[in-house]
Parts: sequence; structure tokens; C-alpha cells
Amino acid sequence: MNFSYGYYKSDDHGSVPLVTEYDGLRFIFSYYKTPNKIDSELFDPHSTADVAADISAHYADISKHMGYTVLPPEDDMNGIAYYLMHNKQPKKAYQLLELNVKNYPHSENVYDSMGDYYAAQKDKAKAIEYYTKAINIKETPATKKKLDSLQNKK
Repeated sequence: MNFSYGYYKSDDHGSVPLVTEYDGLRFIFSYYKTPNKIDSELFDPHSTADVAADISAHYADISKHMGYTVLPPEDDMNGIAYYLMHNKQPKKAYQLLELNVKNYPHSENVYDSMGDYYAAQKDKAKAIEYYTKAINIKETPATKKKLDSLQNKK
């Protein structure tokens, strides 16, 4: 049996339900919280950890507990990847963008973001390749503009 208890000395019969409900959910879903190790690896510019593998392992554990597949949220991975790109950590950014491509292969956004990565790395051919993949899934004006800009550069 997995259980926990607490004593709420500052609360009474009327105030304790809200606090205990929150604490109960945190206890039940304690496995869901991102481990500090991952946060440290992500934002430490000197860390050479394979953050995508660690994030994948964390979500595999969540999936095991939940009984169905839970993937790292696309928008979260994208947002962190852009943060890392802007903070001179391109290897980690690439790991997260690659993870998104693997997890969300039918999303034009993941290919557009990978195109942005390659454009930032000055790899024109790869940027064009990924922008084209994005447009083949769903053409958006922003991606089309980026693609046209690259194709019109000499």
C-alpha cells in the first residue's frame, strides 16, 4: 500500500480540504515532476549530457505509471530548444528538436523549427530541406517566407 499523511496545524475543518487535495495529487503523481537532474543538465552550458535521452526516459517512466504513452509536450521541447539556441547551446537544442521530429512526425511545426535551427547554424541546404518538409505537411505564410528568403539568396 502506498500512502502518505500529514498534520496541518494551521488549518481547520474548513480550510484543510483544499490543501490536502493538492498535497494528495502531488503525492499520487510524484513521478510526473521533471527531475532536478534534467533541469540542471538542460541549463548548464558545460553539461554534455544527452538531455533528449534523459527526457525520453522520464516520459517512459510517466507512461509506465499512467498505462499509456505520454510524450514530452511538443511546445515545451520547442520552447526550450529555442532558449538553448539563443543561449549558445546548439547541441542540446538540436537534441530536443530531433526528439520533437521523432515524436511528432506529422507536425509542420517541428520541421519549421528544425529549419530555424539549421538556418541559425548557417546550413542553408538543411534549412531549405526542413522548411520544405514543413510546407509539405501544411503551408504557413511564415514558413513559406523563410523558405523563399533562403531560396532567393545567392
